[in-house]
Amino acid sequence: MAGLVSLDLAYTWLVGTIPASMACLCNLTYLSLNHNGLTGVIPSGLGGLPLIHNLNLNYNRLRGQVPFRKEVVERLGPKLKLTGNDGLCLDSEIVGTGLVKLDVDGCISDNVAQSLARDGSVVSSSGSSLRSDSWYGVALALLPANLLTL
Repeated sequence: MAGLVSLDLAYTWLVGTIPASMACLCNLTYLSLNHNGLTGVIPSGLGGLPLIHNLNLNYNRLRGQVPFRKEVVERLGPKLKLTGNDGLCLDSEIVGTGLVKLDVDGCISDNVAQSLARDGSVVSSSGSSLRSDSWYGVALALLPANLLTL
């Protein structure tokens, strides 16, 4: 399976956790696990897949910190889809200056939300949760802050 390039298991009633061993699929460029019943945390190794350019984890029951470094989030941009996982948290490293996170529900701390509001990186902030209207189903989009009118 190491030569696998594309894996689409969307809408297949998968349950349980995402296996950490998926990080061994080093030729994977496309992974879609959306609309299943996956639980637990996102394995950090998924962000380390060197060729991945589309990662769709929408509408599962994932929780915990989004384990990807800022560089990975920037590289994937709107191809990183996390919508519908209410238990996900954004690490302060990936909520960088000049970037806007769209349609990410989760448990980010109040101080991160306040910091984002100050630098214009947030469309809207409500308590400890960031929300905005979905933009063509994009779960986590990276846009220069100067493209938005707040």
